[in-house]
Amino acid sequence: FPNPFSHSTEIRCEIQHAGYLTLNIYDVMGNHIVTLYDGMHNAGMLSVNWNARDKRGQDVSSGSYLYELTVRPGQLAGAPTFDTYSLRNIMVIVK
Repeated sequence: FPNPFSHSTEIRCEIQHAGYLTLNIYDVMGNHIVTLYDGMHNAGMLSVNWNARDKRGQDVSSGSYLYELTVRPGQLAGAPTFDTYSLRNIMVIVK
């Protein structure tokens, strides 16, 4: 939120089980732009802001970008699944 955006946006999602999360941004050609999150996260809300900058800190151009959140659930006793899954969505930058 918001989408489309001009300077920054917030990516939010509910994580059902603790695990290792990676949140990457890609352009429409599949080029990696930046990693916004890479680490363990407990179950609950994940909220990450993106300032529309690449991994070198430079502003990206207007256009469509894909975010991909990969979740590797923790190997905890009683966890319903250990399968890795990914969530993807398109964001649009209008400058």
